[in-house]
Amino acid sequence: MILPAIVILAVSSALVSKNISPELRSAVFQIDSSTVVPNTGIFISQGYQARPNERGSVLLQAGENLTNFEGIFLTFMVDPAKAEILKVNRAAALQNFEMSVHYPVPGVVNVALAGNPRSINHGVSLLEFELDLASHPANTVNDDISLQILGAHYIVDNAKMTQSHDGNIEIVTDNNAAELQFVTFISDISPGIFPLVRNDTLVIRGKGFSSGSTVLVNNRPINVISTSPTEIIAQIPEQTLSGSYTVSVGSLYADEKIAVFENPGASAPVDILEELMFLSPNPMRYSSSERPTTVDLWIPIFNPLGAGEPIVGSVDFTSIGGSPNIGFGKTDINMTDADCRADSACIGELAVGPGGVSIVWFKVTGNLSNSLQTNTDYPVTIRVENRAGKRDQEVETLELRTIVVQGETPSIGDIETTPLVPAPGDNVSFYIDITDNEGVDSMQSVQARLTSIGGGIEELSPAVSLPSGGAALTTVPYVLNNFTLSNQIADGIYEIEFIARDNDGNQTQTGYNLSVSSTGGDGDGVVSGNAPIFSGRLETFPEIVPLGGKTTFYVGVSDLDGSDTISQVAIDLVNVGGDVIELESMIDPVAGSVQPVTYKGEYDMPHDLAPGIYSLRLQAFDSSGNSAVETLPVTVSAVVHSGGLPVIVTKSAVPNKLPANEESEIFFNIEVEDADGIEDIEVVRLNLIPLDLPYEFMSHKSSSSTKEGTKGIFTSKKIKIPTTVKSAGYDIGVQIEDKQGNLVNDRIRVTIGDLGGDAPEFLNNRFVPDVVSPGSDTQLFVEIGDENGVGDDKLTVMADFTDIRLEFEELDSVINYPSDAVARQNTFKSKKITIPEDLQTGVYNIKLTAVDDTGNTVHGGARLRVEKGGADDGVAPSIRVYNSFQVPRVFANDGEGKGEIHVLVSDADDDVMTVMANMGSIGRAGGSSKKGANDIELLCGSSMAIACMERSVPEDIGYRWFVLTDISIPPTTLASTEPYIIDLTAIDEKGHTSHESIPIYIGDEGVSDKLRIAPELVMIVPVDEDEFELVVSNPINTSSIERGGDQFTIRPTLDAFNDTELDRVSWDTTSRILYLESDPLIGGETYTFSVVSDGNPLTDIYGNRFSADRGGSLVFTAYERGRAVPNIKNVNVIDSEHIDVIFENQVIPSSVHPDVIVARAQLESLVSGASNRIIKSQLQSDARTLRLTLDRLREGDNMRIKIPGVMAPGRIKAPGGAAEFNFIVSFPRFNDNENGCLVLPIADLNRDGRVNFSDFALLSSVYGTEYRLEDVSLLCPDASAISAPDDGGNQSPFTGPGIGSNNNGMGGELPSFNF
Repeated sequence: MILPAIVILAVSSALVSKNISPELRSAVFQIDSSTVVPNTGIFISQGYQARPNERGSVLLQAGENLTNFEGIFLTFMVDPAKAEILKVNRAAALQNFEMSVHYPVPGVVNVALAGNPRSINHGVSLLEFELDLASHPANTVNDDISLQILGAHYIVDNAKMTQSHDGNIEIVTDNNAAELQFVTFISDISPGIFPLVRNDTLVIRGKGFSSGSTVLVNNRPINVISTSPTEIIAQIPEQTLSGSYTVSVGSLYADEKIAVFENPGASAPVDILEELMFLSPNPMRYSSSERPTTVDLWIPIFNPLGAGEPIVGSVDFTSIGGSPNIGFGKTDINMTDADCRADSACIGELAVGPGGVSIVWFKVTGNLSNSLQTNTDYPVTIRVENRAGKRDQEVETLELRTIVVQGETPSIGDIETTPLVPAPGDNVSFYIDITDNEGVDSMQSVQARLTSIGGGIEELSPAVSLPSGGAALTTVPYVLNNFTLSNQIADGIYEIEFIARDNDGNQTQTGYNLSVSSTGGDGDGVVSGNAPIFSGRLETFPEIVPLGGKTTFYVGVSDLDGSDTISQVAIDLVNVGGDVIELESMIDPVAGSVQPVTYKGEYDMPHDLAPGIYSLRLQAFDSSGNSAVETLPVTVSAVVHSGGLPVIVTKSAVPNKLPANEESEIFFNIEVEDADGIEDIEVVRLNLIPLDLPYEFMSHKSSSSTKEGTKGIFTSKKIKIPTTVKSAGYDIGVQIEDKQGNLVNDRIRVTIGDLGGDAPEFLNNRFVPDVVSPGSDTQLFVEIGDENGVGDDKLTVMADFTDIRLEFEELDSVINYPSDAVARQNTFKSKKITIPEDLQTGVYNIKLTAVDDTGNTVHGGARLRVEKGGADDGVAPSIRVYNSFQVPRVFANDGEGKGEIHVLVSDADDDVMTVMANMGSIGRAGGSSKKGANDIELLCGSSMAIACMERSVPEDIGYRWFVLTDISIPPTTLASTEPYIIDLTAIDEKGHTSHESIPIYIGDEGVSDKLRIAPELVMIVPVDEDEFELVVSNPINTSSIERGGDQFTIRPTLDAFNDTELDRVSWDTTSRILYLESDPLIGGETYTFSVVSDGNPLTDIYGNRFSADRGGSLVFTAYERGRAVPNIKNVNVIDSEHIDVIFENQVIPSSVHPDVIVARAQLESLVSGASNRIIKSQLQSDARTLRLTLDRLREGDNMRIKIPGVMAPGRIKAPGGAAEFNFIVSFPRFNDNENGCLVLPIADLNRDGRVNFSDFALLSSVYGTEYRLEDVSLLCPDASAISAPDDGGNQSPFTGPGIGSNNNGMGGELPSFNF
């Protein structure tokens, strides 16, 4: 799911500030929901509301759909007396764009972004501007702060656009918001993307910098000249090579990059910035059916004479069939863009992009021939010269491909077979769920590779007939029916590979282990002995294979029954245009040996193969019929990389043996040599998947590089091994990739399991004293126990003091035991250490490491508090995330304050005043501190996003609960099965703080807590004699569904002993409509449909069970042949935004699927011809009443509703293929003379209770309209229907079930579908 901007910002802020004293963070300012949103250009909302002294953000958003958005330049301005611009952030949609910012004067920031084209939808955020508002009286109630967008121009579909809409912040009170401390952040780098030179200075501006801040350029520390809380000045080293670099302060990365050049002044060479230059699109789809005619080249140029100075260049497109000399540039200092386009030497156009005083961008379009070779790379040459005669030349490569992956990749879900364990000769059916978020109509094929069981590549087809509008559905079950196994197939486990491919060329594949047993479904599919194991070598040579090149496969296989029992190893080359070939063993295995044997095979890659990474399927068989399957990836490239290959000199794991206890830690080191320079290494990856962990990236230790710059050490962070990892030896893959794309792979051996002897244990770690002031002394004492002995010769203890700006230190034992003594406990101590005078106050955790002589390694820590005065002032609190919970389990986004969050806090002093929750824009909450009026209470009331929890009951010694009540979630917060994140801050009376984040779950408006506790069957509608559609209240957990229907029963209502079997169950993308097939039922008979309570439980997505005695049973009438046409009987107007469409008969739920209704149903005025948008639809429990949510209706209007594709049981459609009905809009109201009943006078326009000429005179739109007496109806509401007017005479919104006739009460209304 896509979280609201505030959640993303809160989470990212939490990540950035992990190594910094946590502070409260700002959120997006509150927005008045009634503010009109522009529908053109770009905009900042006019509806922001804030307090004086409040810190928050405003968003720059798309006012319309921006197709092929490529870049933007604008100036954002506010009154500096009213607000300070703190920072500019890219929104998620533009995270891959290069950005440059510049603050020329207070209150003004220039922003430029450029990147590969992408489409931006209306309302999507582009930029975020963080502001710090001035306090009262600079900002007073009803004041407006204008948010101005100046000089905006942006590229959409190759056209420049300039339309923008300014924003506004309204001050809503004179009360100042509480003063928040700044989280450290970087707002600006100067010169930024402007050219720097060696030995030049770099200025970093922001907030919260500490005096010991470290500045890194591409993760290499550089010299810091001066530091203040808001500015750091550093120096670019003399040996820095020309290029583009990232900048960070500690672990905090800047959004901007810097560009470094060799020489200053006008004598510097003109430079084409190849790091930033790009072709668009690239790679480009090029095939016999699709031959693009043009390509755009974006060229950034550094001109030492200045960006406004004349410069000329040319592009050679001859390799792709274009002109050899397309000119670009400015021949005159005063030349405008229009002049440039008119000049024959200046065909290119000045383009939007990150720029500065010496950088200018050009955009040049080249023509493509229609006879080029696909899957080939073509060079494009760029030349440039300035008026000082300085020149540069670069080459950019255009990649033409048959397939260019774009859009989202489909995914494969549950896979099942019938029967589960087939016997030789059986017919097997395969069922597989395919999901494509771009719609199932984008699927090109779903295939099963059955070569392992004697078949070929078979196509699967959708298991159900999709309803109209299926393009909006995202998950569909596919089926391959009745594949016949050979009678000669041996018992064993066989892998079946499934491949799903969409129309964009995106492809995903997965394997499924099919067990074959001679005993059929009663067998376990297991044969005698052990299956082969893929171990040892598993690689190709070369690692990157050129088109038409030869590759060699090396595959290691072993078997616990003896490697000599391996009968065959084969590789399937169908993915790369080949066949299945058998590999040959390189040596003869020794009888009884379990050591792996390497098998080898060779293959010539086709010349016309599309470049990419292919997965090749390996299968090994032994003499007992056991088999094993593995996948071998191979990379095929159209380019043969040049440059020297990196070499791994040394590699190590520290320690190389440890237990899987989630406590012990390991890290990896490798020393790498690269003849092209250690800076040529692009990335170093660790494959930790064998240890149940993701990939890890290793970082370069800059201080480790040799003088020649060709060697360096890369190290990983410390890693804890999960308890799920089994004791064994593991080969951890390490991969090095350099900037030319060369790959080098190796492995590091790690042993997981019990180690030699007992590991040491930290018993008591403490500083004396443990609370000190800057400049004072302290000493560390560490008490350790080890059953193997704790003497100096057996144990090494290290302390890492780098967090307090001191060095590593090996601790000394207090008692020197004789070597033959077996002491099991000892104390180690550090030397006296002096705290630096300028060390920032706070709590520091000093890392400890103990290693014994058998390799056991454990880690610990000792806490040291540094503060002014140094007095011991108690213990900091700790938030217990895993003990915290919400009530109810899922909050409804209905705006009602019914939710609660309960948080457990550990605090020995029991002096926590409150726990503050930053709700952001997720919702609002009540609650406040009960410790008396203080600064904390003032802070709790200072922001609409921050709420304070109440102290509650204690839990055991040292623990107390805190509760946040009256939580309300607005409808603007989207429902999701994924959690939202709330930031918590616990504060005690002495100022100690603790920060954690907890997840909360938010569901749809209208889905009550009762439904979440007991999901129900809402309705069942027969499609014909043997097919039905079942609608349920909550989305079903599809992994809990048995496709064979064993979780349901159908029996005649008057005969409890005769069940009708269900044959098949499938479902739609909402998991709320199930498609059922059974044996034929007797038409017109009454049946009871129920959930079976025993066996495999059927659950909803929240884990709640469906139960027959709690809404899990329905009575229905079987389909009886006839002509029950789905005509519309009536339309009831509920209010200005809701109508009920009532059909004469039940309708099939999938034919009025919400996606279908919203996309295809039509509602239009017969007077003005204007269309009214249908926003949402709900089929009520009677299966006859369809409730529609609309744009606002006008009373008195004559409307026509038309619903195409609606079907009644028997799949009978309305005449002409659509159901139609005309009606007059009139809103309901209560009539005291009718005992509180609801009056629906269709034509009573003046609301006098009579239909007469005065109504006809009221609106000309109703002249000539005929009315029926039955158009006036009386309805008496009950408690579940419609509420009476409130005391103010206002009509309360309608919230109950449909008021159409024949409401059969089968489980209440169907909740809103949420796609």
